[in-house]
Amino acid sequence: MPNEDSGNTSPSNAEAQPISKPQVIPSTPQQDEMRKDSKCGPTDQENEISKLERDIKTGEKWLIFINALLLTVNIVIAAIYYGELKEMRKATKATGIAAATAEAQTKAMGEALTLQRELAALERGAAKIEVDGIAVFHVGTKVLVDVKLRNDGKQDARKIFLSGKTEFGESAQEVSFGSFTDFNLTGPDHLPKKGQIPVFVTLNKYIETQKTEGRNLYIWGAIKYTDFRGVEIPDTFCRYIPTTVALNTEEGIAGKGAYFFNPGDCGYPK
Repeated sequence: MPNEDSGNTSPSNAEAQPISKPQVIPSTPQQDEMRKDSKCGPTDQENEISKLERDIKTGEKWLIFINALLLTVNIVIAAIYYGELKEMRKATKATGIAAATAEAQTKAMGEALTLQRELAALERGAAKIEVDGIAVFHVGTKVLVDVKLRNDGKQDARKIFLSGKTEFGESAQEVSFGSFTDFNLTGPDHLPKKGQIPVFVTLNKYIETQKTEGRNLYIWGAIKYTDFRGVEIPDTFCRYIPTTVALNTEEGIAGKGAYFFNPGDCGYPK
């Protein structure tokens, strides 16, 4: 007799066999490490950002500190330079004052030496050039003036030069020796000391001007000559002649005009 349970054999066998589990492959150490590194949650990211912000702030602080330090150094350098500049200015000013003082002292010593020489010359007697007279000629509107000089001193005068100018006016202008530049040698250029017979020298060319309005004809001049010491003596003069008197002569030069002895001094014009 056939087995009635033959049709149910498979199921019974199926129930009797255990259920198989899937095989799990173990991970390698490298994978485990990567897994650990990949586990970065939000908290870890916030920590990284905070650290970066702290580093930036620290760098900014150091930059500000360095700039402040550089500014302080520049201020110190500027202060040192300013102090040196002030000292240099003081030194320059002091040098200028010292130079001016030395110049003044040299000038004073020169004046004192000149005075000593003049005193010594007066003791021995010196040359003394004076204006003896002035000759005036006029032709048309042109006026020509000649000056005659004499020596009233006790010593000879040599190398006599004269520079002069003349013009019509109401009052005499003040002039200095330095305002004369065009000096001309007189003829002759030697005046012996004062004697019984006077000797004169005159200019080699006339002083010229034009007829204009004015109460007086003024003649200014500068004289320089060498005395017995070989020292050049400077001197100035100013003389005047009333216009009506100066021109109250016949026109012409040779044999004409008029000679005025010891004309008026500009210090006491009439």
